[in-house]
Amino acid sequence: MLAEQMAREEEIPQYRQPAWEHDEEKEFNPSLLYDETCLSEEVFADIDLPPIFDEEVVDEGVEVPTKLPFTDEETQNSKGATVEQWASIVIRHLSEVIKKIEQELEEAKSAAKEKQLLFEECVNTMSMLEKTIREHDNNRERRLKDFEKKIKAVKVKMRSGSKDLKVCFDIAQLITRLPKLYFFRFVQ
Repeated sequence: MLAEQMAREEEIPQYRQPAWEHDEEKEFNPSLLYDETCLSEEVFADIDLPPIFDEEVVDEGVEVPTKLPFTDEETQNSKGATVEQWASIVIRHLSEVIKKIEQELEEAKSAAKEKQLLFEECVNTMSMLEKTIREHDNNRERRLKDFEKKIKAVKVKMRSGSKDLKVCFDIAQLITRLPKLYFFRFVQ
């Protein structure tokens, strides 16, 4: 964008003096005022605009000149045509500026909508993740409690199994001793 502006600045003709200030003897040269190939903001950057009189701004008692003082009618008509040309150029330029501003405003609105949608999507994703984490934590707690219950049940079974095993072990010892005892009784 900056490169485009710099390229446009190189194409802009240099104005020697504003068109409404040229000598009366010389003919009007429209190239001093406007170049058809350049319709950009920089075209009017070096031109001094004539003063605009606003009724609210003008002090009371000061007369606002409605016509510029000219000596002959022919010069006055050429100056009037120059002012009309200048006004049409300014109006055209302002309409282009307004179109650019409206386009930038639309782009800004669409960018704001995109950012709002992205923000809402992020908020929804975060709430979904928070919900999933809470559910996962709850599931984890439940699973841990289930594991603890299972471990307790296994311990109880092991204890009962160890008691049974101890009983079985005692029985096995008795059985292994029985022949000795039995044999011992017979020997005596």
